[in-house]
Amino acid sequence: MTPTARDVGHTTEPSPTDGAIDMVTPELETAQSKLVYVTIAATGETTVDDLAATLGMQKIALLDVCSTLSDRGLVEQRDGRYVPT
Repeated sequence: MTPTARDVGHTTEPSPTDGAIDMVTPELETAQSKLVYVTIAATGETTVDDLAATLGMQKIALLDVCSTLSDRGLVEQRDGRYVPT
């Protein structure tokens, strides 16, 4: 196992983005839903096929996550693409 900075007595500075996803989407409980939301927000619009290719997730799982995001008013579907609201 490769030692980390902590293992060898060094400290590392926190990344400026540490916790950023939690700040943007505090109402989302799962890492999957946060990842999908941030990906949709970053791309501006995307399809489930594109999400599957980008994130390596199964389409059935993505459809469930996108449905939850839509129900919560975070994304909407337009012409087969998901866009942030």
